[in-house]
Amino acid sequence: MLATRLADSVPAEPLLRIDGVRMHFPVRKGFFGRVVGSVRAVDGVSLEIHRGETLGLVGESGSGKTTLGRCIVRAYRPTTGRILYADGGQPVDLAELRKGALRPYRRKIRMVFQDPYGALNPRLTLLELIGEPLRIHGLVQGHEIEDRVAELLRTCGLRSEYMHRYPHAFSGGERQRIGIARALATSPSLLILDEAVSALDVSVRAQILNVPAGPAGTARPHLPLHLPRPLRRGAPLRPGGRDVSREDCGDDRCGTPLRPPAASLHRGAVVRGPAP
Repeated sequence: MLATRLADSVPAEPLLRIDGVRMHFPVRKGFFGRVVGSVRAVDGVSLEIHRGETLGLVGESGSGKTTLGRCIVRAYRPTTGRILYADGGQPVDLAELRKGALRPYRRKIRMVFQDPYGALNPRLTLLELIGEPLRIHGLVQGHEIEDRVAELLRTCGLRSEYMHRYPHAFSGGERQRIGIARALATSPSLLILDEAVSALDVSVRAQILNVPAGPAGTARPHLPLHLPRPLRRGAPLRPGGRDVSREDCGDDRCGTPLRPPAASLHRGAVVRGPAP
């Protein structure tokens, strides 16, 4: 696997190992909801993410990138396969854990969702939104919550006095920063970004992607091919929910793709040319 390594050495044990994960959604028909088939959103994907690596997952729409990310955080329970998470201890299969047993790992694995408008509760202020995971996991209490929320807002390029405002007062890019601040609140070991910049202006994409540089591992279910070199070294390409190839993106652009799916995505990428 080719990925950006933030440390000189990579431990033998990966932070996250996905082994043959499948996510099939049943198709039901009739009054009694009889199962007549299934949609194979993810079909046998295997990959590893080591501590200090950034992995970009690239594929066309509908290839299962978002579904795989949600399986990792256990928003979905995979149909089959293993999701082994090891943060300095014995690997734990997240796919087999029940809801109550997942709580400690909700703190360690966080996700920034694709839609910045739907991901934030419009009835809560930023203090409540970002402070909620801090209270749930008992990380800080009382006035310490306000201090921590102010620090997170400043880290994500927002003013601390914004914490008493509601989401409707912010633009799409600012809401995405709020989502990142919420995800970073618990100091996770693994951060999953689900198309965190696909709907944003080019001028602010790199700035937002530079924010979550602290977590030990980062998985990006969507990674635009025109991003700067440090943000896209590892890129498994996944048409049809299957892991088919891995292309080296070590240069300013991805090298010559070896397989048709990679070549198709490469040709469709909009790459900025030199300034006139």
